[in-house]
Amino acid sequence: MALEPLLDLMAQRLALMPDVARHKWNTATAIEDLPREQQIIDGLKQQAEALGVPAAWAERFFRAQIEAAKVIQREQFARWQAAGQGRWADAPDLATVIRPRLDALTPRLLRELALTWPALSDPAQHARLTAATTRLESGTTSAAAARAAAEPLTGGSSSTQGR
Repeated sequence: MALEPLLDLMAQRLALMPDVARHKWNTATAIEDLPREQQIIDGLKQQAEALGVPAAWAERFFRAQIEAAKVIQREQFARWQAAGQGRWADAPDLATVIRPRLDALTPRLLRELALTWPALSDPAQHARLTAATTRLESGTTSAAAARAAAEPLTGGSSSTQGR
């Protein structure tokens, strides 16, 4: 079962995070938005189950994607703070530009999770999944964020929690 489409979508989501960080930096907005995160999670549980992915596992996966996003944003903020960065002139708007892109990725991620669920839920596939997710780490600017995003795919027997 090919994991590349799922990993590509995860990488696309991570690639949007520097723009999210620039918007939040410009507007002095907090990196963490717990109500928004919960809204996202609540909205996808039923969709995941309808596609054959346990809601608890889908929640874990998407919480990992959100945490990976925050890792990138925190790294950016730390760099910018250390450098005395001012406002970004070219930061895209979160509500009208970035969020629509993120929101479009969510159903695509859900579909790919459903397609790859047989492999994701098979403990015998753990080594294969771990090897495949190293590609995500090499394709992003933050190895820590890539590891956080991939954790549900490679977390051993706990990765299939909710099966």
